[in-house]
Parts: sequence; structure tokens; C-alpha cells
Amino acid sequence: MGNSKLPQDTHTRSPKNRIPYHPLLFALYPVLFLYARNLDEATFPDLLKPTVIVILLAGILFALARALFKDNTRAGILVSLSMVMIFTYGHVMEPLRGAVVVGYIAGKGRFTEFSDSGRVAHNSFVHCWAELGLFGYFFWLGLIIASLKDGWAIGKITSEEPDAQEMSRLAKAGIASMAGYLAASFFLSRTYVHPLYIFFGLFAAFRSIYERDVGPLASGFVKGDCKYVVAVEVLSIPALYVLIRILW
Repeated sequence: MGNSKLPQDTHTRSPKNRIPYHPLLFALYPVLFLYARNLDEATFPDLLKPTVIVILLAGILFALARALFKDNTRAGILVSLSMVMIFTYGHVMEPLRGAVVVGYIAGKGRFTEFSDSGRVAHNSFVHCWAELGLFGYFFWLGLIIASLKDGWAIGKITSEEPDAQEMSRLAKAGIASMAGYLAASFFLSRTYVHPLYIFFGLFAAFRSIYERDVGPLASGFVKGDCKYVVAVEVLSIPALYVLIRILW
């Protein structure tokens, strides 16, 4: 009896694989709070649409974070922090709007300030920085760099398998298409057009399929490349300023 072992529950999920519920609570709180504060004006059907939107938003963010970290705990923490930042951004930044440094970093109100004075250029990079600040510009630029690097790595695949060859051709075509977009975006305000985000999704799908069927993608985008994104972000601002001054 002393050496007997209790049977282990093989169905218990490890902390890594447990799906956290706190992102959903952070997402629903602002909606329920506003509904409770406006019960005399709002009706129950008014609650349904924003509730569905925030649940979908939290779900999409969690799926993306889960694909990145392969860890439900980290993904849940990231999504919860994202929900807090999304719903408190305006409240936190409004009192600081007059601070020049904060305005450049956070981006709030900068685009309208420059456009009203006639100092705005039709350039997608400028618009992204002006509207989202350095924080948002980092993610937008990072998605472009990650997509191009993954596409380049997939395009170099040498395999006799027809599916691999087809994926390589599609990746090369995607890189050419994104190059065309980036050239046009320098002269046009196309920061949030649908095709760019379709490209992001396609390159992410290519990498996911490759890693599922073959293994880790050599020369693909990794976390360590974020420092290069920061470098490109910082250097692109004076470079864009000089080029725009010359061209315009």
C-alpha cells in the first residue's frame, strides 16, 4: 500500500493549453459598463451588436497571439493588455494631447493638425505614423517586413513536390504584388486598403502551411527581427521627410 500510486488524470490540461477567460471579461466590460450607465436610453438589442464585435475582436486577437506564441497563457495576457489599451487609449491620451512629445509618440490628433495647415503629404507611411504614432507604425511596418521576409524564404524553396513549387510561385507573385503596393503607397494614401491585409493573411497562411507540412521555415521572420523593424521605423522618418521635401 505504501508504494501504490494514485492514478493520474490524463485529461487534465496543462496551464499552457488552458484557454483563459479574462480576455473576454476585459473585452465585455466597456460594453456592459456603457449599457448600464445608459439604461434609460439604451435597449437590450442595442447591446447585441457591440457585444458580438468585441467578442470577435478578442477571438481574432487571441487566435493570432496563439499562433505566434504557441502558448494560451501568453496569448491571453497579450489580448487582455490589448483590450485595456484599446478601450483606455482615448481617456489616457486626451489630457496629454498638448504634450508635443506624447503627440508624436501616440499619434493622437497629429494628422488633423498637419492636414489643416496644409502640411500633409499623400504618403501611406506618413499617414500611418501621423495617425497611429510610433507604436502603431511599428506593428504596421513590422507586418510588411515580416510578410516580405517570409515570402522571400518561401520563394526560395527548392523541391520536386508540386505543392511546394506552387507555393513558391505564389510567394514570388505575392512579393511582386507587395512591391507594387509599396511603390504606389509612397504617393498615395493607402494605409488601410483591403489588398494589403489580404497579402498579410496570405503570407501568414503560406508559412503556416509550410511549417505544418515540412517544418520550421529557414530564414523566416523571427522575434529577433523586431530590432530591425525598430531600426527601419526610426530611420524611415527622416528618410521620408527628406524624400518628400525633394519630390514635393
